[in-house]
Amino acid sequence: MSSIVSVQNGLPITPLTVNNRSNSGVLQGGQGDWVNINTPALLAAYPCTSTPGNPAANPALDTNPCKYQPIVYNPNTVITGKPDQWFNPAMFSITPNCLGPGLTNCSKNIGQLGDAGRNFLSGPPERDWDFSLVKQTKLGLLGEAGELEFRAEFFNVLNHPSFSGAGINTFVFSGSPGDTPFSEKPQGSRVNRQLDNNQREIQFALRLQF
Repeated sequence: MSSIVSVQNGLPITPLTVNNRSNSGVLQGGQGDWVNINTPALLAAYPCTSTPGNPAANPALDTNPCKYQPIVYNPNTVITGKPDQWFNPAMFSITPNCLGPGLTNCSKNIGQLGDAGRNFLSGPPERDWDFSLVKQTKLGLLGEAGELEFRAEFFNVLNHPSFSGAGINTFVFSGSPGDTPFSEKPQGSRVNRQLDNNQREIQFALRLQF
């Protein structure tokens, strides 16, 4: 019996906005800006007056309607491990800017970059177990070297799916200039494809030696 076990980390990924919201002119990976990590201070600075399914009791006081329920970033749970949503986009938000309604001290928000950083999340890991069984039987009628060898080989014996980190949609927000934190519904984090030739394969072989 023999085995080959391969385990490796996933590709690093960066949650992004589509637009260069900071007006820095610097594109992260050829795309927009990094997003913000949701902290208790950030949620307190932009309290949601309503969220989906929880309308404001008084529409006149609905000054900051949130398109999603933001939650505080947790490094232990941000990776969900689900192909339809590999990481939790509700833990992130777009940066403030000067064009949103109701903002004060606008000068502090000019050119603000997201604090999530580059490549701080990991995509899907790759795991593979190849297993083989070999039985050798002496065949004296074929001479001293006569032998029959039977091989059974199982590639990805557990049929464990491995997904491509390069196929993850990392665009969490559009980052339109007039939007404020929590005013855009998060998207992205879906795994779009599996690795090629990743399904279980079984093959048998007979080898006659003389």
